[in-house]
Amino acid sequence: MTKNLLTGEINAPEPSLETDQNAPLEIISYWSSNITFGLVLDHTQFKPGGMPHQVEESLTIHESGAYFPYLFKNDFWVMTEDLFPINETVTSLDLHLSYEPISLFKWQMFSQLDKSFQTQSEYGLNDANPDEFKRMLRDTNPFLLGLTFAVTLLHSVFDFLAFKNGI
Repeated sequence: MTKNLLTGEINAPEPSLETDQNAPLEIISYWSSNITFGLVLDHTQFKPGGMPHQVEESLTIHESGAYFPYLFKNDFWVMTEDLFPINETVTSLDLHLSYEPISLFKWQMFSQLDKSFQTQSEYGLNDANPDEFKRMLRDTNPFLLGLTFAVTLLHSVFDFLAFKNGI
């Protein structure tokens, strides 16, 4: 519903015939043929209470302070278009397992981006945007991404200096 502040008219939106809010949501299983496991390898010796919270919540720490390396399923690069539905017509499924050791920094970046995408989806951002961001990272030349970042950073610095000197 909208109200025109100048005339005072109230306009109610017309009901849409395309979507039915009371229709039951169909839940479908999807399959991804590529599964990557990453073993987080890090030789950092943390002081008591000095371990980052993100790392500490993912590890099982023994009383002695020792912990096992963290093994996680890396599905960061799985796009929505790579998934296909499983139904009665599917007779066989391909599966490609891969393993790669990963640094603590790289794992933290993947984890943080996943949490960011989850938070954005909770606030109503649709699922296409994370796929577009991942596609940009995957398909664009790293040199071009770095150059774009540097130019954007310089532009922001010059805007700040211009604003500071203008006042």
